[in-house]
Amino acid sequence: REFLSTWSTNGRQHAAARLLDPHKLVPPPSVARFMSGESHRALRPKDQRLDLFMAELFQQIAATSPVDVQLASWDLYHGHLFVYSHGDMLDLGILFHAREFPTDYRTSRYGDTYPVGHAAMGGCLLYTSPSPRDS
Repeated sequence: REFLSTWSTNGRQHAAARLLDPHKLVPPPSVARFMSGESHRALRPKDQRLDLFMAELFQQIAATSPVDVQLASWDLYHGHLFVYSHGDMLDLGILFHAREFPTDYRTSRYGDTYPVGHAAMGGCLLYTSPSPRDS
């Protein structure tokens, strides 16, 4: 509720700033190698109950879906918060990108892009450029 109230009066950036802890975390290399974009820093919510809520919500999707859904913890790559407004009503939604596995990673927004498993991203696989006949 606080997020929606702040969003409606002060905007998205202010609401996000109030939601997230301003101290940046430095992910360990074992985690950072799976992050795209800014892998040298991460943010987490100020209220750690939100972490638990997100984990429980992800489990509830699999448990209560009207279709057969089987998800593992590594299936949630990322998601997007959005605000739905209709008249005077505001609600918060989350669009999960489950099982949307990246095919490549970058160490920064402007850095080089490497395929999954590349040694530069902490993997052990060596890649060569495809030959012209493979294109």
